[in-house]
Amino acid sequence: NESNSFSASGGAVDLYNNIIPGSTGKGRDFGFGTRLFGDRLNLRVTRYETSQIGALSPNFRAAVRFNFQYIEDAIATAAGTPRDPNLAPPEVWTTQDIDAKGWEFEAVINPTKRWRIAWNAAQQKAIQSNIALQARDYLTQRLPLWQRYFDVTAFGVQTIQQLYETGIKPTMDLAAASDGVANAIVAEWRWNLITNYDFAKEGPLRGFSVGGAIRWVGAPVIGYQN
Repeated sequence: NESNSFSASGGAVDLYNNIIPGSTGKGRDFGFGTRLFGDRLNLRVTRYETSQIGALSPNFRAAVRFNFQYIEDAIATAAGTPRDPNLAPPEVWTTQDIDAKGWEFEAVINPTKRWRIAWNAAQQKAIQSNIALQARDYLTQRLPLWQRYFDVTAFGVQTIQQLYETGIKPTMDLAAASDGVANAIVAEWRWNLITNYDFAKEGPLRGFSVGGAIRWVGAPVIGYQN
C-alpha cells in the first residue's frame, strides 16, 4: 500500500512572517500473513516506511517566538534603528522533517478451543532532520551583531547575553544535536502478550474466564555520545 498526505499549517508562519504551506507526507507498507495448523496459529508481518516534510515543531518554538524578538527589539532601541516588522511575529513556528521505518509482528495462538494467546511486537525508528533550520541559520547570521550588544537589557532585568545563553542557545544546540538522529522519546522496541481462557459451559465455573497481559517497552534514548 502507498499513500500521500497533506496537513495544513493553520495560519502558522515562519521566522520572516511567510505562511508555512503545510506538511506533506508519504507512506508505504507491505506485509504477509499465514494460517497454520487448522487456524491454531495465525501469523502476520508488516513493514512500513513514512516520511513527513515541513511538520510543525513546537518543541523549539518558544525560543524563536519570543526571545529572538526581544533581542532584536533591544538592539533596535539601543542602536536607534527600526526593527524589521516582519521578524518573529507571535504566530511563528519552526518546522522539521521526519522519516520513520519499522516492523510490526502479530501472532495469535489457539492451543485449544477455549484458550487464546495473542502476541504483537513493533520495532520502529524515527529520524528527525532539518529541525528549526531557518532559526538556526538566522542565529548564525545575527549572533555576531548580538554579541556587540550583549550588555544591553533585553527583557526585564536580563541582558541580551543572559537571554541568549539561557533562552536560545540551549534550545538551538538541542535542535542541532537532534538533527539526523533517532527521536529520543520513541522507544525502538515494544511488545504485548495477552492470554485468555474460557471455562467450559458446564461445570461450577461455567460462564467465567481468566486471563492476563504483559507489556514491555524498550528504554528510550537518553543521550548521544559526542
